Amino acid sequence: LGGLGFLAAAFFFLRRYLRLHRADDIVFSCHTLLFGTASLLFAFSEIWTAGWWVWHAARLLAYGIVLVSAFETVASLHKKMAQYAQDLEGRVQARTAELREREEISRSAFANAAIGFAMTTPDGRFVDANLAYCRLTGYGVAELRAFEFAQLIHPEDLAENQKLIDRMLAGEIPDFT
Repeated sequence: LGGLGFLAAAFFFLRRYLRLHRADDIVFSCHTLLFGTASLLFAFSEIWTAGWWVWHAARLLAYGIVLVSAFETVASLHKKMAQYAQDLEGRVQARTAELREREEISRSAFANAAIGFAMTTPDGRFVDANLAYCRLTGYGVAELRAFEFAQLIHPEDLAENQKLIDRMLAGEIPDFT
């Protein structure tokens, strides 16, 4: 009964192969045909006779087909994955170059601006400042890093500046002057 099931499966996969031309369908068709044939031959074979050897040879051939098919599938997937990785690497390199270019433009705009700009941490420590800001305060970037932002604000303006900092950190405003 099992042999007839394998032969029916072989017919199914062969029809599907003829309709869709998928390589795995012909492999499955051959595989199930060999198993079905081997199963039918087993019923008529006696141990160590020619039929018995044919049955084992058919099974061995079926396993060989599956092994070769699996190897080809894995090799194909490996090749596709290598191609995807190469494509992705190219995209990452292109995007990285684009980001570096944009970063350089931003740095140049920051450094060469006529208006004083300074970057601080949320707790008010200076990270960087452009030349215009350094001229305005009279301190170099290294000196500014020793200060907190609040130390450079006039005491009368400190409360209002702190409110603006809190609003900016809360996302209510993008920046302030």
